[in-house]
Amino acid sequence: MVPSRVSVLHLQQLARRSPPLLALASYRGAASLAVPIGAALGAALGAAVPLARWLSRETPVDETPIECVARAGRLLTSADGRARAAAWARLRSVLETDDSARSSLGAMMEAIGASAVEGSEAQRALLDEALSAGVRPCSAVLNVMLAQLQVEGHDRPALEKLQVELRAHGAVADAETGAVLAREGEALKLARTRELHRVLTLPRSASGAEESAAWAIFERLLARNQVRPAHLRVMLTRAAGDESADAQLALIARVREASAGRVRANVHLYTAVLTRIQLEGGGEEAVGALLAQMQREGVVPDARMEAALARPAAEVSKMRTRKLLELLERATPDGTAHAHRLFDSLLERRAADGYQLGAMLSHGTASVVEMRALLSRAEASGCALPVAAFNALLSRLQIEGQPIEALGKVLAEMKRQRLEPDTHTRRILRLTDTALSAMRTRELRRRLLAGEDGSRAAAWDLFGGLVERGQHDAFQLNAMRAAATALAGSSSSSSSGSTAALADADEEGAQQQHLQQHQQHVAIFRRAEEQLRSREQQVAVDHGG
Repeated sequence: MVPSRVSVLHLQQLARRSPPLLALASYRGAASLAVPIGAALGAALGAAVPLARWLSRETPVDETPIECVARAGRLLTSADGRARAAAWARLRSVLETDDSARSSLGAMMEAIGASAVEGSEAQRALLDEALSAGVRPCSAVLNVMLAQLQVEGHDRPALEKLQVELRAHGAVADAETGAVLAREGEALKLARTRELHRVLTLPRSASGAEESAAWAIFERLLARNQVRPAHLRVMLTRAAGDESADAQLALIARVREASAGRVRANVHLYTAVLTRIQLEGGGEEAVGALLAQMQREGVVPDARMEAALARPAAEVSKMRTRKLLELLERATPDGTAHAHRLFDSLLERRAADGYQLGAMLSHGTASVVEMRALLSRAEASGCALPVAAFNALLSRLQIEGQPIEALGKVLAEMKRQRLEPDTHTRRILRLTDTALSAMRTRELRRRLLAGEDGSRAAAWDLFGGLVERGQHDAFQLNAMRAAATALAGSSSSSSSGSTAALADADEEGAQQQHLQQHQQHVAIFRRAEEQLRSREQQVAVDHGG
């Protein structure tokens, strides 16, 4: 059982393998708060076993080789070199020590192909590890790898090369091999459609590896003139769904040209483009150009498209707000960037309203400074500033612990805009210290749980500002120290899996950067602890008096 709380002794044990933790463990204030960790470390994989425990080869985990591979699939293409190296170390351990792995290699290949972003590359790496561990491939391994190469659009020479290589290791073609190589037409089209859909529906990473892998498959199919309408539909609605209408139309045109007119967009795809035009605030001119293109290609609007053309302004406004919230709630740099581009296009076309502005203020900004900049741009574009926008600003000022004078300036701005405070405004202004503490802690945890470097940095900026203004308390300190310990502990356990990864110059540079960040965090912790002790002493003096 993994401990649910970590003491300074645990920190020091982890610090032996993790320089970033050394600063935190050596800080004498670390013993004053036990830090909860555990299941959160495995949340990214949806694992019942904490990630740090699973990655460690020192702690056996009761799971089959196939389960191990499925669990590791996402990590094998992780942008984090330490996590990637540790995942391979875990798989290597299974191959070397688990006899059942020798008879399960085909199923392991299938599992890793179904869980990794780039299935064939992960299968190739697993094959290399298996051969190094003395595990010989069989016909099932050959067939699974051939099928993966086939659905990814690799050409026949690549498939023949794999057959020659695996034949040398004892994997002989069988009847199933012939069936795989004979796949064509509808069966192969469906398999490739499913693969594109699988990759694009994997949890989105900050690196955008999922979309890159899908585009690589699509480009191979396009180069060999094997794109089918179903493939175009998946790419247009999934991979290019957040792109501009111009980019979507460019993709349609490129496919039409590459296929010599054989693959064309149908009314359903043009309806998707129409929806994007409406989301961006495109006017009658853009819609007219789209309908003219459809007419030239002989595509007739159906009932669904007619309904889209007749959408009232209120419905379109709700669509825009929902789309912005969907993008922002992904909590990834890619999603945030798409949201800002969409909102910028609305401002440029003077199509934004208070609902979209409110969504961007509440979910698309990380500080009062960013909110004020967004408000200025919105006002300059002719967007009316509603009371809700000022309420969002007041709420952020309260979360950041800004002085009361800053709140007064916002109320003065509202008065100049001839906007009356509503019940929400009054509630924000009357928040108790307990309510403010809970709001600040929730916001810190929200940013930390997003799991992206930018969100974590925003959490530290918020916490640092609270400490600087003397507005933090033990709840926020606990949340930040728990996050620092969990992150450093995860780095420690994953870095233990491979010394080769740490020897890499890029990895060493990243580790040094993490060390500097943790030293800065320790300085913030020290100041926060000193302020809390000073307050406690003042309370004791006041009560004693």
